[in-house]
Amino acid sequence: MVQTSTTDCAIALIRHWIARFGVLLDMTSDRGPQFTSALWNEVANKLGIQVHRTTAYHPQSNGLVERFHRTLKAALKARLQGPRWTDELPWVLLGLRTVPKEDLDTSSAELVYGEPLTVPGEFVNPNSRLHSYNNLFHSLAERFAPIPTSHHGLSTPSIPPSLKNARFVFVRRD
Repeated sequence: MVQTSTTDCAIALIRHWIARFGVLLDMTSDRGPQFTSALWNEVANKLGIQVHRTTAYHPQSNGLVERFHRTLKAALKARLQGPRWTDELPWVLLGLRTVPKEDLDTSSAELVYGEPLTVPGEFVNPNSRLHSYNNLFHSLAERFAPIPTSHHGLSTPSIPPSLKNARFVFVRRD
């Protein structure tokens, strides 16, 4: 983007994000003037987007983005061969999107598109891998199944010993 006015940001959101991935349910942004304006709020309102704003002058409140920026900067520095980092950015982003995440055992591109992307210089065609989108979905769904915490999942109720010989019991119904 050449300019970051409210209008330019709104157009970029619609043309480059919503056109590719659909309308967001939630969006987190900083408190920059283009993201707190009446136009931005109206666009979000009309599209049904819930806007969340981070704390001003406190980048730690947007930790995921800050960690990604750290990774992106390191990758750009490793790839940079000339003065124009913007020429390298698409290749670095492609690399970051195609590398498998350790905790998910799949790449973010594969999560978005349902199959791995082909990248320049690959020795093996990713389409030759034997798995279907349905199998991928089910394996990911199993990984996201709720797991009880150790304190709540294993606790047993405390029953007073005198309750075994009681003739009457009050039952509380909330």
